[in-house]
Amino acid sequence: MKLALFDFDGTISDSDSFLLFMRKASLLRFLIACVFLFPKILLYIIKKYPNQKLKEEFLVILFKGRSTSYLENKAEYFCSYIIDSIIRPGALEQIREYQKNGVKVVVVTASPRIFLEPWCRKIGIEILGTELQFDERGYSTGKLDGLNCMGAEKVRRIEGKYSLKEFDSIIVYGDSSGDVE
Repeated sequence: MKLALFDFDGTISDSDSFLLFMRKASLLRFLIACVFLFPKILLYIIKKYPNQKLKEEFLVILFKGRSTSYLENKAEYFCSYIIDSIIRPGALEQIREYQKNGVKVVVVTASPRIFLEPWCRKIGIEILGTELQFDERGYSTGKLDGLNCMGAEKVRRIEGKYSLKEFDSIIVYGDSSGDVE
């Protein structure tokens, strides 16, 4: 049996789904976050501010206090009406080819899993991604539940979900430094 692991942003898609999701979910809050976080965004660009911290700061401004169902509904809309505009046709063709040949296909992404799960479910693939933290009532805290799913954390998530010895071969697709491991 074969396993094909795909990064999402820049590999399956031609742009950043996290930024696009945030813009589409609440343009006003996204713009406020960009203005408020602008100095930290600049520091992030020059690699002087951590990705996880900046991601959480965006999530706090945009989604803190929002219910799980609110985010799931936004994700359903996003995956039904918007996401196809950023999907690389060649990547989708490769996924379909793998599926036709019985290869297990999994998306492993730094984007929040809840945002991309409807698309993955629609095309019949699994997803491992960054998890959002929710309180006991099911409302977003704006924080991540664990580490951002990038770099070594991608490997940890894969190994935590799959026994890699069960696969004859593992094919990996990625386009950034967060995919090297």
